[in-house]
Amino acid sequence: MIFIGIIASIVYVVVAGFVVLIIQNFVDLISGIKQPDWLVHDPNDKLRATINFTALSLGLIIISFFIKVIGRIILLKQTLLAANLLKNQLYYKINSISLEQFYQYQRSTLINRLNVDYFKLEKAAINVLVYMIENIFEIFVYIGFSIALSGYLSLIYLFFIPLVIFLIIHGSKKTKDHYKKTYQSLDNLNQVIRENIIGVKVVRTFNLEDFQSLRYDNHHKQWLKSVLRADLILAMMWQLIFLAINIFITLTLVTAGYLNKTNSSLTPGVVIAFLNYLTYTSYVVIGICDYVLNILKTRSAKQRIKEILDLK
Repeated sequence: MIFIGIIASIVYVVVAGFVVLIIQNFVDLISGIKQPDWLVHDPNDKLRATINFTALSLGLIIISFFIKVIGRIILLKQTLLAANLLKNQLYYKINSISLEQFYQYQRSTLINRLNVDYFKLEKAAINVLVYMIENIFEIFVYIGFSIALSGYLSLIYLFFIPLVIFLIIHGSKKTKDHYKKTYQSLDNLNQVIRENIIGVKVVRTFNLEDFQSLRYDNHHKQWLKSVLRADLILAMMWQLIFLAINIFITLTLVTAGYLNKTNSSLTPGVVIAFLNYLTYTSYVVIGICDYVLNILKTRSAKQRIKEILDLK
């Protein structure tokens, strides 16, 4: 079933990319440089050509929409089934370990791994299988169509994609330790909360409110400090990626203007279609970066769950 869902995503992406070529032909038709082809037999009959372009594009958009919905439903269902199996496996593992191993962990950390960590992994799995794979196909399809339109303009991808990958890898290394400390601080924070709720009578009987409040404040400050450091790094990386996208779009416009004077085959329709592909690719790269950054946040959660599953 996953294979069927992926095939549906590929079909949707290819059709969506082809619709941009229809826009290219429509622009060339308006410019008066459209050549006859299988869809437009007489470019001078602009009304008939416009009807053909509109009918074909709307038909492809509607068909691809339903294909996309079906593919995502299939992938989402399979992902949730796999995630549910993981949660059941984790739950049974905690119940089956020896008491000696059980008492090596705080109750709060076991609860967090069953709920908070699992939820983060489930969300990451949905992002990867349902959305990120589709985005990766979109990058390949859009770049492929871009190369077909203009090999010279497509050279910009050789600089754009590696730069984004470099920013992601660099940010990954910077945030790894911070998010690990975040999960540890959250465990300690939840442990204090649990003790205060369960042992409220003991706390009040022995006047331990100030002591417990101090413990809570210390763990909360450590957790907040780790989260802020990691999120600030990610926020800075996100802004750098967005800046790079805008710079490369501007460079494309300048390059297209120059090539338009030296290369007669670079029609206005080709330039507009290429900018559409570059813009779509930029949005897709933003989406992939967002998914990757969220996945980076779950690495510590993955290690914590794996630690439980590896217990003998």
